[in-house]
Amino acid sequence: MKVTKWLAKKKIQIRAHAVGLVGDFVVLKAIVNDPKKALKYLQKKNFMVTSVQVFCVGIEDKPGELHKIATLLGESQINIKYIYGFVLNNNQSIQVVQVEEEQYDLTKKVFQKHELNLFKAKEIYKFTLPDGCV
Repeated sequence: MKVTKWLAKKKIQIRAHAVGLVGDFVVLKAIVNDPKKALKYLQKKNFMVTSVQVFCVGIEDKPGELHKIATLLGESQINIKYIYGFVLNNNQSIQVVQVEEEQYDLTKKVFQKHELNLFKAKEIYKFTLPDGCV
């Protein structure tokens, strides 16, 4: 509650998120519309925060598509650190994928080779749902 209140107060919008327990700690992974501002502000509030590079991969919203991503990365010996996603109403899903830092360039090549839709950060920061979404 405190984090969401503080971010809202600073007009920082959470675009995608995943929350979970790691031991005794609650971990929030989030894509926000102003990462630098959010990082600085939460550090001032004494939260342990870090910024990491992730891929935002657009895939069709149908059975087996997430498995394709897992297979492409697995066959290239790329370990997925975490993945979460959200579904749009236009039969598309956006998957947020983090890999080991040293595998970032290889991952990008794999995604590009297979012509997966990689969203740029600015696209996700300003992302709006198509007309008709509820």
